Amino acid sequence: MCRWPAGVSPAGGTGRGSGSLQAYAERNGECVVRLREYGHLILAIALSLVAGANVYGYLADLRLTGPVVVASVPIEAGTVITAAMVSTTHVHPDAIHPAAFRERRAVMGKVALLSMVPGEQVLVVKTSADPAHQGLVARVPYELRAFYVPARGFRGLAAVLSPGQRVDVVHVSTNLRLGAVLAATLVRGAMVLDVRDERGGRYTGGRDSSPGGLILLVTPAEAEKLALALETGTLFVSLAPPTPGRP
Repeated sequence: MCRWPAGVSPAGGTGRGSGSLQAYAERNGECVVRLREYGHLILAIALSLVAGANVYGYLADLRLTGPVVVASVPIEAGTVITAAMVSTTHVHPDAIHPAAFRERRAVMGKVALLSMVPGEQVLVVKTSADPAHQGLVARVPYELRAFYVPARGFRGLAAVLSPGQRVDVVHVSTNLRLGAVLAATLVRGAMVLDVRDERGGRYTGGRDSSPGGLILLVTPAEAEKLALALETGTLFVSLAPPTPGRP
């Protein structure tokens, strides 16, 4: 076992004796080396304890969870949210959106303003308590309009048309003064909001129902053109590819 002799200071100073740390090290080199090894060991143990404490704190933090309401099934915009559509799950507090609902009962009966996918947190800003937001109107942006086109001009396409697809609208009129039939494309790439049957319900393509009309998403100016065109001729639609930049 290494001991510092009387008169030798570990800091290198001298006491009552005449020996210094340097002089002692020269005479007892092996003891000094052993003391340095002990110092390295103590430092390694201290670092291990610090690392262990950090890991324990991290694992303890992971066990912290909080409730949040998420969609259990796909929820379309305009849908009244029911108990079967949402569930409560527990996640780390850092993963909970500040605007998310924390209790299911707070979501019941509200109208979804935006579509949600399963597992998505239900946010307050994505719902409304106003019944006026139910149904088709919830899918109409503020600057656009939903316009109804009678089925006469798209009966052949009724079986393949569905919400989200794009169509062009062509107006065909008969100019009685010139005795000629005129045609012009009034709207390009309008989005189909819905296909209705002759009773006003959603058209499903069954034998018991016939297509009644098409609801398109258009601008107010386009709605005016289409309304005038309906009074002066017939509107026809053609299936169009995706239209970049158009809502």
